[in-house]
Amino acid sequence: MCLACTPEAAPGDYVIVHVGFAISLMDEEEARRTLAVLRAIPGGLDEILR
Repeated sequence: MCLACTPEAAPGDYVIVHVGFAISLMDEEEARRTLAVLRAIPGGLDEILR
């Protein structure tokens, strides 16, 4: 994963990744909500977890 677009990201931070690039930071609550939505979609995490 490339952090060039989010140089402020640090270990333990949550980021949105698109085609291998971290493009945005998010807080833990937003990350939890996003993962909950993806888990609710059948197969929603399949591509992410490969």
